[in-house]
Amino acid sequence: SLISESDNKYTLIYDELDDRFRNEEVYKHSIISLLKAADKINLELYDTSPNSKIIILLRTDIFALLNDPDLNKIKRCNGVTIDWGRKNNKDSPLFD
Repeated sequence: SLISESDNKYTLIYDELDDRFRNEEVYKHSIISLLKAADKINLELYDTSPNSKIIILLRTDIFALLNDPDLNKIKRCNGVTIDWGRKNNKDSPLFD
């Protein structure tokens, strides 16, 4: 693929998925599908182009509304939870 043959780093970031969030099944299934697709693509990229990845930013309260048996594994293996309310920002996972 073009990505694996390139020395460039590619990062695709999905954000603001909560802007028009509706607690409806079709919307929740769309987010679940996006999370699963990103996980699958990231696994393939890890083997072919480890500098490239897909990042999905999603609030924890919305993630908690999603119901799928694979999501906890995806979150546990590949997720980072950010607590914006911390007093000491140096404890944030972003500083690892």
